[in-house]
Amino acid sequence: MREGRDQNQSSQDHTRRLSEDIPNGNGSHGKSTGVVDLKINGKLPRIIHKGQTLGSGSNGSTVYAGMDANTGELVAVHYWNIPCPMRNSMLTDAERAKLDKYMKTINTIEQELNSLVKFSHKHLVPYLAMRYSHVESSIELHIVEKYITGASLQQKLTSRDRVGIDAVRTYSEQLLSALDCLHKKSVVHK
Repeated sequence: MREGRDQNQSSQDHTRRLSEDIPNGNGSHGKSTGVVDLKINGKLPRIIHKGQTLGSGSNGSTVYAGMDANTGELVAVHYWNIPCPMRNSMLTDAERAKLDKYMKTINTIEQELNSLVKFSHKHLVPYLAMRYSHVESSIELHIVEKYITGASLQQKLTSRDRVGIDAVRTYSEQLLSALDCLHKKSVVHK
């Protein structure tokens, strides 16, 4: 959830289906330093300059800051490197089944994200893009979302600071408002 700390960007025009199975050729990921271009194709192409690593997501991703080269918009990029067999005719049946399973999962994620980029709510962090590529013996997956400063709700609730009843009420109202929006759009949340 976010708490209304928006940046004044016109990112709505730049958020579209952005996944193409195109190799990036540079194998960039993790805690590398410097600027790395993450080229994402879609209705409007985006080039994301990779910045510093922000941390690890609870779902096994590495999260790093980025900036859209065209708009200057700050983004957060969740990155996964999923080991899997290469796509070629020499795969065993087990390897082919494993690859098919990964690709089916990625396609499902892509469909869900494509539905989420089409609407906005003041208490949901907007998803902007998704890109995957088959590189060597792995699939690299990038999910781009709007960069929001400050602590997450989880961080606030698990900090040593006591959370007052008014804050709990506010967080609950914001959470229920976001869930109501998702339910009205028939979006399954996990």
